[in-house]
Amino acid sequence: MASVINGESILNIQNRIEDAGFSDIEVTLIGADRVLIRSSSDVHVSTIINDAKEFFEYFFTNFVRWEKKVMPFQRGAWFRLYGIPIHA
Repeated sequence: MASVINGESILNIQNRIEDAGFSDIEVTLIGADRVLIRSSSDVHVSTIINDAKEFFEYFFTNFVRWEKKVMPFQRGAWFRLYGIPIHA
């Protein structure tokens, strides 16, 4: 897991990572600015990130190994709509 720097779009980050030749890295948003970084190959993600640390630090910060007890930050929101018919 990691935090995204500068609130950049996940799709944009994924495209830039693939353009750099890391086609086996997948980035998934898990809440707020936190992302899950995983590899579709047999190579462990931490090995890939450590080998190209300077490149990945351009997009991410606060790298943490995923654990089951780690919960993503969640936000809830309530809002009222006035003048909208119930059946809409």
